[in-house]
Amino acid sequence: MATLPTGQVSNHYRAEHWDLFAVAAVETPPEYDGHDPAEAARRMRVLLSQATG
Repeated sequence: MATLPTGQVSNHYRAEHWDLFAVAAVETPPEYDGHDPAEAARRMRVLLSQATG
């Protein structure tokens, strides 16, 4: 799970793809905020639209 300025987003990846991401493993993840795939996509679109202004 990633916490963006627009909120949490998550996706599932196979273990063999773990090295594609430069993220640290943590013992205790942030508490899940209940987002669904549609909300995660909305949050990413909002963040990308802010970045491209």
